[in-house]
Amino acid sequence: MYHAKSTGKHSEATVNGTNGVWILAHSSHRRFPCLRFKLTSLRFIQPIYGPQEDWMRRWNHMVMTPIQTWRSDQIETIYVYEGLSNRYMAIDVREFVDTSHILYDGHPYSRPRGITTTLAMADLKGGEEIYAGYIREVTGAALKQFTGPPNELVHRTYRLACEMYQDPTTPEESVELLKLTFKLWTAARLSTLPTFIVGHSGLDMGYCTMPQSQVLAKRAAVPPFLAAQLKLTLLHHIQETIAPNLVAKLQSMTSRSSKHTWLALYLTTFMLLHNTTLLLAHALAECRSIGGRGFVPMVREHFHEANILLAHFHYCNRGLSPLSGDAKDCLLRVEMGLDEAKVQFIRYTRQFAKARESRWKELESEEKYEDDYFFIRQLFEDAWRPRSVRAERT
Repeated sequence: MYHAKSTGKHSEATVNGTNGVWILAHSSHRRFPCLRFKLTSLRFIQPIYGPQEDWMRRWNHMVMTPIQTWRSDQIETIYVYEGLSNRYMAIDVREFVDTSHILYDGHPYSRPRGITTTLAMADLKGGEEIYAGYIREVTGAALKQFTGPPNELVHRTYRLACEMYQDPTTPEESVELLKLTFKLWTAARLSTLPTFIVGHSGLDMGYCTMPQSQVLAKRAAVPPFLAAQLKLTLLHHIQETIAPNLVAKLQSMTSRSSKHTWLALYLTTFMLLHNTTLLLAHALAECRSIGGRGFVPMVREHFHEANILLAHFHYCNRGLSPLSGDAKDCLLRVEMGLDEAKVQFIRYTRQFAKARESRWKELESEEKYEDDYFFIRQLFEDAWRPRSVRAERT
């Protein structure tokens, strides 16, 4: 495995902006990662920096105020989806009287552009329960779309994670960790995709301002207020339900650093780092669409998320290093309890990383943030150090 550049002694490196000294993976010390890299700081969602999202800030801390004035008592059921599969969410909605214009002011699809229908969810709390079920149903489709070619490391790693999750011999705590990770990962994908109303609806569709040529058959854009409710319902479900449970499980398993749970922690970290890359790629596309505004703080936040994950992974990896070419098969089989298929996977992973060592080194110097391996490659560094956005970018 290749070595990242570091300062100071071989076993220690001083990180600018941190208090004290960062202890590297091969240090004999057993100090926990410094306070800058707290798992509880992980957000797992897309930061809001673009002006096209400013209207969402008006709901502070993602708390949605219930609608006070409804236009009618009639409740309609609409079916919405993001196009990942043929699975839909059935959402009960009602028309309401918009007296405050709280979300339309400054929204890119504002009233002057033709919004005629104001729809809102009839049951906010029920929306989270619907999303929870929907996430389970579309996970497979999301994995198929976002994990790349079957012969690449990313796809094969997700496949092993799926196999371990479904394997009855996998320890229960590892199964729970993988389950939460898949939930989080899928929810994060949904948070970056547009939502459409599909199928027949008796509602007035006058809110759809897109040219007819751009509207796919039997689907239409969700009106802004309802779209905001759906997005914030999903983000609230991530931050208030999925993320806290995932972080708690990560903290528990990381603190014990058991050899028998190392593979589950590796797979989880791999998927969460890939999630960070996918969120960053989506954010970069949005930044470019508005002239690059918000680039540096957005990239910096994603770097910090990746540093947190990598710091805790390398802490668990201290003195173990199964990904190192020096690790013997007996370590994998006897001490870590891996079967032959998993041993073969670790071998493949090492070979894949070694073969791409030179190219992976170029990703950082060329700032290839959208590359699937931009953060993942740091899992294989023997002397890992936290990264930051290049100074000239600021």
